[in-house]
Amino acid sequence: MTGFLVASPRPWPHPSFYPVEAVVDALTAQGGVTVGVGGLYGKVVSRLGLSPSARGIRPIVVPLMGPRRHQLADAAIRGRPVVLAWDVWEDSVADWIELLQDFRVPVVLCTSTAARDLLRARGFEGRLLYLPEATTVSHYRPGVPLIDRPIGVLELGRRWDAWHDPVQQSGLLDQLEAKYEAVSGSVIFDSRAELIDGFASSAISVCFPRSMTHPAEAGAVETFTHRYLESMASGCLVLGHAPADLVDLFGYNPVIEADVRDAPSQLRSIAEDLDAHQALVDRNLETVRRVGDWKQRAKYIAEVVAPSTRGDRRRLVPGTE
Repeated sequence: MTGFLVASPRPWPHPSFYPVEAVVDALTAQGGVTVGVGGLYGKVVSRLGLSPSARGIRPIVVPLMGPRRHQLADAAIRGRPVVLAWDVWEDSVADWIELLQDFRVPVVLCTSTAARDLLRARGFEGRLLYLPEATTVSHYRPGVPLIDRPIGVLELGRRWDAWHDPVQQSGLLDQLEAKYEAVSGSVIFDSRAELIDGFASSAISVCFPRSMTHPAEAGAVETFTHRYLESMASGCLVLGHAPADLVDLFGYNPVIEADVRDAPSQLRSIAEDLDAHQALVDRNLETVRRVGDWKQRAKYIAEVVAPSTRGDRRRLVPGTE
């Protein structure tokens, strides 16, 4: 009998679901048994405000993109929930604390050190671990060298207007065949296949953390996202800002730090000399393969939730309590 369960939420039609799907697949490969959550039962329990206790003692890993009560409710009836928490921001931390306390969650894995520290400061008394964001590197294609890529600039997801607006007004985005959200919240690539092709065809991927693009929501919680890693796995040059967690994970800064004071000039200079940055791209690809894959994180999670199922007790990621 396996040592742990894995909660698999119903998919939603947005790229934000890809990391959830990836971690479920990786944990299943580690021996976890997948169970569907977030259906009618979880919605009814959530609506009634109930907090069911687990029927068994087996741990169940519950990936949560935000404090989703109906998913945790559905999982908690099946086992002892161990929450993998994305999107712990200052404006939602009270909801997180209430949810974790209501379901007596003993362990939370946070995808940023800032989120871990915020939960601790706000009174969460369970075990808090840092689990760096990851990707499934094999899902992406490094593609061709930077100078041969038809898309000059890719801004996937949230835009930081302080950088985007002056660059757009300069006309550079048109010159460089840029891809970005025409309307906030819109999806640039309609399918996963198109997304993978888009990354592989893009020279520069612009990445800023939510603490810069949406400071009112994120507050001081600075974290790197899946977008950073999938950009590197696709052989893109990342331009923007590297959160400290990313620098710590890689052992160096893999991002070209954006000069917001003269963003058009900096972007033009980079675009005119892409060859000069190919070595950094190649180094980032090698590093993300080594430290940024869900296979590595899944081994660590399996050891945390079910240590008796593994003989190898070495720490596999820089997760700290």
